[in-house]
Amino acid sequence: LKKYSIALHYFVKVLQLSWLLSDKQNELLAYDSIGLQYYYLGDLENAQYFHFKMMRGEYEPEDSSMRKLGLSK
Repeated sequence: LKKYSIALHYFVKVLQLSWLLSDKQNELLAYDSIGLQYYYLGDLENAQYFHFKMMRGEYEPEDSSMRKLGLSK
């Protein structure tokens, strides 16, 4: 069973909203917050992934399937 956090759920919602509004600054803040929640849950692999995504300033491309899926929810 995977650990889950209500905070993680809402930070993903922040990420989806930042995509909807094309808000790059809050997209990066969402990645940082998601990474921190994964760290608290003990999932260091995902924590590191999202932390480095934020640190490198990696935005999700507008035509990516992940972004399209996130916006369809």
